[in-house]
Amino acid sequence: MPGGLKRIHLDETESTNDICLKEINNSNKPILITADMQTKGRGRNEKEWNSPKGNLYFSFGFTRHNLINGLSVKVGLIVAESLQQILNKNVLLKWPNDLFYLDKKVGGILVETSSINNIFKIVIGIGVNLQLSDSTKQWGNLEISADINKFKEQIIEMLSSKLFVFLENDLDEDWSKRWTNLCIHNEKEIILKILYPKVSAYPPDKILNRPLWFFKELTHRIKQNSKLKKDEGLILQREIIS
Repeated sequence: MPGGLKRIHLDETESTNDICLKEINNSNKPILITADMQTKGRGRNEKEWNSPKGNLYFSFGFTRHNLINGLSVKVGLIVAESLQQILNKNVLLKWPNDLFYLDKKVGGILVETSSINNIFKIVIGIGVNLQLSDSTKQWGNLEISADINKFKEQIIEMLSSKLFVFLENDLDEDWSKRWTNLCIHNEKEIILKILYPKVSAYPPDKILNRPLWFFKELTHRIKQNSKLKKDEGLILQREIIS
């Protein structure tokens, strides 16, 4: 575990992200919150994330003066590569940061931010199903049958170390190619539909341009209905057609 990181482990909590957001206010160094189970776990768009005991519930919080471009996408890559390295399982990615194994979603990333006086509080929430009971088999999991706690601690150690370094150095320039190689839709054709106008809280030239660039890297063929203008608020929709 990185020396400049404060870790708090809980047997049970409503949400590791909620605890992490509170703890950031009381610490001058990054915070790591882990838990054995969550009672009110959530994913993107406030969707419920089923969080029974034994899986990975991990929130990494920090403060900085600026946001990191492509943060949630890059974190998805860090998690997928770490799981592959530790478990030797073919964990893949689905845009923007869902984790898939054997064609089922096994995890995801939820990034939440707030800001006061130009200081950003950022929490990276990571949930991964390591093993599930028969009653919850409709969800995907990594099917770990050995010592699950041993593997969970190895994953926590690797993720916290990589994220700690990531805050200072970002990822290598080839990260998008690595993401593409792990994409579950790699080698498939997609259509981008551009709908506008769309009011956004984020500057279009920093946030909404990124998916267009990414999908140029992701696929060999892209059908584009119109050009993306930096001065317009736009939203991009994806449709997998093969």
